[in-house]
Amino acid sequence: MDAEFFQPKFIRFDALMREGGQSLVDLFIDIIQPAEFIRKYVLQGEGAIFWRAQNIKRGYVDTENVEWIDWATFRRVPQSHVKEGDVLITRTGANAGDCAVTPPGTQNVAVSSHTLRLVPKDIELGFAVGAFFASDYGHEVLLRAVSGSSRPQITKDALETTMLPDFSSIKSEVARLIRAHYRKREQAIALYKQAESLLLAELGLDDLDLSHQLTYTLNFSQVWAAGRLDAEYFQPKYYTLLDRLWETGQAVRLGDWLREPISRGVQPEYNEDGTIIVINSQHVGKTCIELEDNRRTTREFAEQNERAVVRPHDVLLNSTGYITIGRCQTLLDDVPAIVDGHISIIRPKPGLDPVYLGLFLNSPAGQMQTERSWTGSSGQIELRKELIENYTVWKPDEALQQRIRNLIEDAHKARLEAKRLLEEAKQRVEAMILGE
Repeated sequence: MDAEFFQPKFIRFDALMREGGQSLVDLFIDIIQPAEFIRKYVLQGEGAIFWRAQNIKRGYVDTENVEWIDWATFRRVPQSHVKEGDVLITRTGANAGDCAVTPPGTQNVAVSSHTLRLVPKDIELGFAVGAFFASDYGHEVLLRAVSGSSRPQITKDALETTMLPDFSSIKSEVARLIRAHYRKREQAIALYKQAESLLLAELGLDDLDLSHQLTYTLNFSQVWAAGRLDAEYFQPKYYTLLDRLWETGQAVRLGDWLREPISRGVQPEYNEDGTIIVINSQHVGKTCIELEDNRRTTREFAEQNERAVVRPHDVLLNSTGYITIGRCQTLLDDVPAIVDGHISIIRPKPGLDPVYLGLFLNSPAGQMQTERSWTGSSGQIELRKELIENYTVWKPDEALQQRIRNLIEDAHKARLEAKRLLEEAKQRVEAMILGE
């Protein structure tokens, strides 16, 4: 017996469905659990796109932080191939029940075996169902299909018994809203890339040979002066980059342009009833800081760990972990938040714009310095504060810094508009169900 299953809100929903609901299986051509396969990740653009379970968020697909698999593997798993309107549900793990609809223009994409793929009878219906399951009301309905305590999962059999409202009166409107949401998300990504391209073009990095050299020689005195014995540190590409930065006459040492010493966050004590957002290294993304599915802590914990508290325009740099080390973004939202111990907080002086600095450190010019500077091995790598302070930063005139900042802020506005459109779609389906 599962008491959660018989909560009053579910009983009311069941009553509504008995009056005018439809079986989920009558709305979809098929419910597919893709087969597991051995993943052979390849470089970006050299195969098909692969969405892991964590790419499925509540209401949208994260199309930025993806993997790529070779074409031969992709062709062997046709049931994993997705197209616009497919409803994707994370079926296992802590995020079981997260649901999103596949965005317009999706081609050559496969999904994980930890994802259920629902193929709708018409595309607009898929958008409506996806919005419903992403809404607060619909998400809880979907969670009724979760079983198991040690390993929560949603099964195909459990989904087939789910009843859904008749979405025919609103499916076109909801589809329009979610398509507009995805367009705004793509616009945000494009604006961020435009800002990075502007930076790299002004620096002239496109003309440099920054390839990895297999062999090179150094004098012992150079090695001794650097205090490093790892060969990677002395790669010629790093000297080529640094020489270009200093040749501009506008290069500075980062540590000389800080208002206060770089600080690290703390290991949080999570409390889901807390009001303080926790930002960890997974939230510092390729083009923004994610603030939608974060865990939380209490105000008391934040007050006791003030050094971890962040404010708008703090520059957040991932400082541990082989996968995300060096990722950097500037916090643009005014939210109560702390960062965990894997993130460094950088606060530049006036004259070095924090939004510009976040982009610079996240660009190839910053990432290459991260590659050169981190220490450790076997996955236990980190960027020490004194190494970050020694980064060389290109500090162009304030006009160019402002142009880049404007593009980043425009990208942020596009993301906020995307979020608003998604919320409107979710509210629309909830209002229909509640008769509002």
